[in-house]
Amino acid sequence: MSVGTFMVLESRFDPARLLQLIEEHQLTHLYLVPTMFVRLLKLPEYVRNRYDLSTLKRVTHGAAPCPDHVKQAMIDWWGPIIEEFYGGTEIGAVTASTSPQWLSHPGTVGRPLAGVTIKVLDPTGQPVAVGEQGEIFGRMAGFYDFEYENARAPAKRSVRTNLSQWVTSVTSTKTVSCTCATASGTW
Repeated sequence: MSVGTFMVLESRFDPARLLQLIEEHQLTHLYLVPTMFVRLLKLPEYVRNRYDLSTLKRVTHGAAPCPDHVKQAMIDWWGPIIEEFYGGTEIGAVTASTSPQWLSHPGTVGRPLAGVTIKVLDPTGQPVAVGEQGEIFGRMAGFYDFEYENARAPAKRSVRTNLSQWVTSVTSTKTVSCTCATASGTW
């Protein structure tokens, strides 16, 4: 906003209203969550086709896992402008994926962002081999270290390795394999 960016804020999400606002204000960038995608896709075809959405250049989503069929349907509808980030409150975004990357590797959460190192670890905190299942941990260069201990929140934990903090804060419904995101960038 300080550089002259125009923003449209609504007090609640209405999928048809969003389409109207895109056309009315010629919006170019959106940030949505997967639940919003689902609600947009539930609109009748005649409502979905009523509005000109051609000004959209980038739609970023995150904050929750997005089912593959939902993401595919949004890309089919809006084109390859859908981008995703993966991360959590404690560390921020650690990976990102563009539509072309996702289309070539459905289900991916992308590649590590600059300054981020990703590890996939077993329950004891040891790295897993390629193809093995594990939990994704990330560390962002320059990000502060902290301890997170809460016995009532077993889905969130931290592992201290070589005085570096590795944080996981994302619980996913997908099976995670180290082939989806590694420090070497392989899929």
